[in-house]
Amino acid sequence: MSMPKVIVDFRERRCGVFKALTDSDVEVEVESLDVGDYVLSDRACIERKSTNDFVSSMVDRDRNIFEQLTELRDNYECPILLLEGEDPQAGRDIHINSVRGAISSITIDYRVPIIRTRDSIETAEYIKTIARREQDGTTRTPNPHSKKPRKSLSEIQRYVASSIPMVGPKTAETLLNEFGSVRKIFTADKDELMEVDGVGQKTAEKIIKILNEEYTDKQNKIDR
Repeated sequence: MSMPKVIVDFRERRCGVFKALTDSDVEVEVESLDVGDYVLSDRACIERKSTNDFVSSMVDRDRNIFEQLTELRDNYECPILLLEGEDPQAGRDIHINSVRGAISSITIDYRVPIIRTRDSIETAEYIKTIARREQDGTTRTPNPHSKKPRKSLSEIQRYVASSIPMVGPKTAETLLNEFGSVRKIFTADKDELMEVDGVGQKTAEKIIKILNEEYTDKQNKIDR
């Protein structure tokens, strides 16, 4: 059986996972990846987060975990989030319900499976196992520039609707079912939007602001 190949983002070279992989029977290739941290085949890619990084990325406006996973999901058929380390809420100034809510949303709304590991050694073992499973007896070699198969019209409509901040895949589908088209969502007023299950006042106001605010090239951030 040939060694599985794993493409690793260059920013991961300093972590224990990289050393564990290079010390084992895995062919490791380092690249600058636009999406994900570990590419295991033409369809499988892992975003690795230490539990510290995961909690930070929940509130990071510049590199939010949900934006990262949206990119991962849009590029790979089998996106995976790997959480490494102690319990995410242990000893941190964040409410446990916020962590549970984020994990639930990632699993259900974003449809990205989550793997929990104790340390870098176990993380490397999971990466090796998945890479071997993906590549053994197949032509599924790692592809850092992979793209999912072309989307259907309904998938594109859901993607456009879910690209609005605070509107995840589940709410996007609810909006489309309620209004019937992307255009009708975008032309609805605040009261009409708030009648939709899952859309509160803040989300409705955000949608209206994004659609109606005059464009400027200044990098103004929108409160989440």
